[in-house]
Amino acid sequence: MSIRVAVVRGPDATPPLPPSAVRLAQLGDLQILGAPDTPFLVSAGVILIGWGFQRDSLRRLDRLDKDVAAPIQEEGHPWVYRHIWGNFFLLWHDRHGVPRLLRSPPAGQGIYYTSGPGPHLDSGDIIAFTDIGLARSLGLRPLRPEPAALDSHIRFPLMPGPHTGITGITELLPGEAIDLDKRRLFPGAWTPWAQVARSPRRIAPEELRAWVGGGIGSWAKCFGRVQLEL
Repeated sequence: MSIRVAVVRGPDATPPLPPSAVRLAQLGDLQILGAPDTPFLVSAGVILIGWGFQRDSLRRLDRLDKDVAAPIQEEGHPWVYRHIWGNFFLLWHDRHGVPRLLRSPPAGQGIYYTSGPGPHLDSGDIIAFTDIGLARSLGLRPLRPEPAALDSHIRFPLMPGPHTGITGITELLPGEAIDLDKRRLFPGAWTPWAQVARSPRRIAPEELRAWVGGGIGSWAKCFGRVQLEL
């Protein structure tokens, strides 16, 4: 269920690709590189990498129709939180042409972004990646430890945050969305604390059973088998 991708800026960026990576898609001057079996969907101005499901029907998204892609570009991450769930990354151009990257809440695989131009390729920059090995094989340099972040992790190991311990590389936390031009986080990101503050929804046992069974069934259609942890 792991996703190995990297986002590279530059329409002519042609870094030597490792044997396990191919060019998957392109969004403006952003190229998405990754493993050949990476699940992804492409529409005009929107790319979904991973596994996304409709919240109302629990059905897997097998294409990005206009009724999905258009509100993503128009409303952005608040619309995504209300209508799509799963384990995915979403890239799109908003109505102003700004490239955005979103990591699905509440968990899923991590994705990391660079602080700005610097990790150069032959004709572009590595913007974001899920796998440090893939990023290094594409030419991500230099990699230097960040003493303050390492010190913080040693003193507060149970308080994870966006700092990775590598200078210039930050984790995009679950539910966050970022402007890939300015490397600026958008306000209004999903947060678990908002869910804690909300009063619990009371539903009938049969309705709960249907929702749980539907969620399990949705994942089971994506893989040969699934493991449940209760």
